[in-house]
Amino acid sequence: MVYEIRCSWCGKLIGTKEGQETEFAVAMKKEGIPIVSHSICSECKDAVSNEYGLNQGGKNNG
Repeated sequence: MVYEIRCSWCGKLIGTKEGQETEFAVAMKKEGIPIVSHSICSECKDAVSNEYGLNQGGKNNG
């Protein structure tokens, strides 16, 4: 079963991946509803990292 991977922050489609064919996923697919998993796109990762000062070796400088 193919899952869409979307950015949790902006909703951008990042890609797809093979996922488990659960009863829930099969029912959603049957209704034409995409199966979605979430991650963060590179643009949002950079924005969040800059906002919280996380670009210095993973340390919070704020």
